[in-house]
Amino acid sequence: MPAVGRPTADLAARKALVSVLDLRQLGNVATGGKGRPATRIGEIAPARWPR
Repeated sequence: MPAVGRPTADLAARKALVSVLDLRQLGNVATGGKGRPATRIGEIAPARWPR
């Protein structure tokens, strides 16, 4: 939970801040322009060891 008295303690303020983000540009900056949007969440199932 955000700290009481801080600007981001207000849920409406947090939603407003997130709503103006350009997620495509943020992703480009974070990955040096080499990333791409995720298509799913999670991890790949582990491979079984040969017996």
